[in-house]
Amino acid sequence: MSSILLTKSIQFSVNLLQWIKHNRHIHYSIINQLLKSGTATGALISEAQFAESQNDFIHKLRIARKECNETKYWFIVILKSGHAQTSLDQLMFLNTELLKMLNSSINTSLNKLKRTS
Repeated sequence: MSSILLTKSIQFSVNLLQWIKHNRHIHYSIINQLLKSGTATGALISEAQFAESQNDFIHKLRIARKECNETKYWFIVILKSGHAQTSLDQLMFLNTELLKMLNSSINTSLNKLKRTS
């Protein structure tokens, strides 16, 4: 797995924590969900590095992709509610970038798995 994916996921989590610090006025249940899904993405990418098999690796990345997509959902909810006091543009860009990278890694891994079977 590319360390770029892990590095970007860590930077995303750090940026998310900083954004949350400046937007404490948003209802805690939404912030909590955003925090969980946003940081779970990177944790799962990190966990995938020690996968027990290629299938396990793909499974962990698929779960990371689901968490990343959930994060996108919470960003949309916050934007549509008008509660974001500081811009979400950079975070949304990084989240989209992570989704694309996860899709690419999953597809590459699936193709590799097919070639070896």
